[in-house]
Amino acid sequence: MILASAIDTEAFLLQIIMQLVIIIGAARLGGWLLARWGQPQVVGEIATGLLLGPSCLGRLNPELSGILFPAETSSSLLLLGQLGLILLMFIIGLEFDFGWLKKTGKTAAAVATCGMVLPFTLGALLAWSLHARLAAEHSLPGFVLFTATALSITAIPILGRIMMEFQITRTALGVLTISAAAIDDALGWILLATVSSGIHGDFSLLPMTIMLGKTILFILAIAFLVRPLCFWWLNRVIRQDQQELSLPAFSFILILVLLSAAEIGRATCRGRQYISETDELFKKKHLAPIPTPTRQHHMTHSDM
Repeated sequence: MILASAIDTEAFLLQIIMQLVIIIGAARLGGWLLARWGQPQVVGEIATGLLLGPSCLGRLNPELSGILFPAETSSSLLLLGQLGLILLMFIIGLEFDFGWLKKTGKTAAAVATCGMVLPFTLGALLAWSLHARLAAEHSLPGFVLFTATALSITAIPILGRIMMEFQITRTALGVLTISAAAIDDALGWILLATVSSGIHGDFSLLPMTIMLGKTILFILAIAFLVRPLCFWWLNRVIRQDQQELSLPAFSFILILVLLSAAEIGRATCRGRQYISETDELFKKKHLAPIPTPTRQHHMTHSDM
């Protein structure tokens, strides 16, 4: 019994490793090809992910897709992807020189405002024109507001990767851009949660106020408690050559501890639910089902 379980675990691990080899190798190849055409590598990596996913490979060749990426490994790949995204966001934070933020703070707020108004307007026009064909079951105002808000949210990991590739993370322009994107992202998810709750008829001011209060408390705790403690620990580690917790280990533990901030974003669950419902509605109306029993999962929406 134990031997059979060990064999199953090893087989599952081998399958995950082979999937990672395929995904990482194909992503690097796609990034290299797009870089030769003058595009950021991350664009090629995203395109490769779409080609390997159920939207393309799963529809063109369901059997091959089911062999390469069976449904039983999807949750493990999703977990690894989330951990990778966490580490990427941490690296992006390390790469930028936020000392420029004192000089560009007001400008970043202005850029963030303009950066939300234009995509919100265009998204509203697009949603208004597509409502009857894609989401007639939902109210027009709700669909328009939801789509416009969703399109106003910036993909900070993608933006950060592009700026790291072009080596502008230590410039005033880089800090201005990433700061404006962070403001857009925070406001966008709050608006998305509000709009989605209103659409489902369960909007309540109290949970939203609690969420905002948690956000403010988290920012204050980071600024006045965690930051001084981190500086104290760094000075201790650098000055003393003792068998203490190493700097990389401390940094990784700090990342995992700060993930508790995800609790603040639980109000976005309604937004994710509405995204899922809209996605299912679109597939029922416009996409033929994939004829394979092994592919029970579909591509989820990544961090916008």
